[in-house]
Amino acid sequence: MMNRIAKRIGQLQKMIRERRIDAYLVPTSDYHESEYVGAHFACREYITGFTGSSGTALIEKNKAKLWTDGRYFIQAERELEGTGIELFRMQEEGVPEIPDFLYEKM
Repeated sequence: MMNRIAKRIGQLQKMIRERRIDAYLVPTSDYHESEYVGAHFACREYITGFTGSSGTALIEKNKAKLWTDGRYFIQAERELEGTGIELFRMQEEGVPEIPDFLYEKM
């Protein structure tokens, strides 16, 4: 599974570089901002392997990150292990929110 995740992220990063995009945001929600989505909208789960119902992935040219809340810290650590995706534990001291992180980076 981890090799598939790394391959998917690598393919997305290749497209990001080709299209000269700084970062690609992959939310959990669907068009209606639902937290629990159908399989068709499970993009964040597909790209990261993280199956929790709350989280946002940020794929950059050479890095991948996932923000999730305290309900999923342990699950995220386990599911992201070996993928190279950095876990950001939301609302923990020193962890930037996504807009703040993007503002600093860009």
